Amino acid sequence: MKALKRFIIPIIIFIFSLFLQYGLHPLDIFKEAWVFRFVKLGEVLLIAGFAWALIVLINMGKNRFLQNFDIGEADNLKTRKLYTQYNIIEKIVVFIIILVSTGFALMLFDGVRNIGLSLFASAGIAGLILGFAAQKALGTILAGIQIAITQPIRIDDVVIVEN
Repeated sequence: MKALKRFIIPIIIFIFSLFLQYGLHPLDIFKEAWVFRFVKLGEVLLIAGFAWALIVLINMGKNRFLQNFDIGEADNLKTRKLYTQYNIIEKIVVFIIILVSTGFALMLFDGVRNIGLSLFASAGIAGLILGFAAQKALGTILAGIQIAITQPIRIDDVVIVEN
């Protein structure tokens, strides 16, 4: 029952998006231009609802796995390591889901799709230029992820500086 409560908002978004896509045509109360806009809104909401449901599913899986480990016990080094690793991995996966779903939503619009296709065509050269320009920043980000996963520092660690 508790799991179903977390899926209520994505389910409402799904139902509303389906109504916007398929329920307005038979009603025939809006002009065709408005129906087209509502259909596009329904498609964007469908992508957002799917992304939201996927994020909730990932969070529930993480919580279900981590509830087997008690962080309150005395020797909890392994538990803190797992908590930190799974939190970092969850945040990375959620970021990727949001990035991909935003890309899919933007690709629904013709103007953005044309820009996206031209960007994909020049992505090789742009990727090389950005790779050289952002080499330090990307190296720092990847080093931070590597440090978080390899665990020299864990959740609830204590650092004492100068007594």
